[in-house]
Amino acid sequence: MNTYDGGTHLFFASHYARGWFDPWEERWFGGFFVYSYPPLAHQLIALIGYTQDVEWGYRVVQLAVLAGLPIALWLLTREGFGAGAAGWAALFGSGIAGVYLLLYTFGQLPTILAVVLMLAAGAFLLRYW
Repeated sequence: MNTYDGGTHLFFASHYARGWFDPWEERWFGGFFVYSYPPLAHQLIALIGYTQDVEWGYRVVQLAVLAGLPIALWLLTREGFGAGAAGWAALFGSGIAGVYLLLYTFGQLPTILAVVLMLAAGAFLLRYW
């Protein structure tokens, strides 16, 4: 939450927690449309945040994204290069320093979430190619 964009993500998640289908947020600079920012990560945070609060939801989504990265790498590598290389890709992919820099320093949760979803989608596309 103390990252560069962490507060922004919590703000957007709190908007979705207050009014899921309301596109207008009046608490920031007189108002703007919240759909101008990618909503999936913030909606997931708000959805999970209903159980406790949005900070807890942020941590859960962040953990799920970090756990999903080696799984998505394993899926994509298995389809492209075989099962032998998939384990190594998942092992080495879980230690990519740039991911942790983006996530914990700059707070780019939606970016890492998009990468994980794109890797998994690529694996399923390769399966049926």
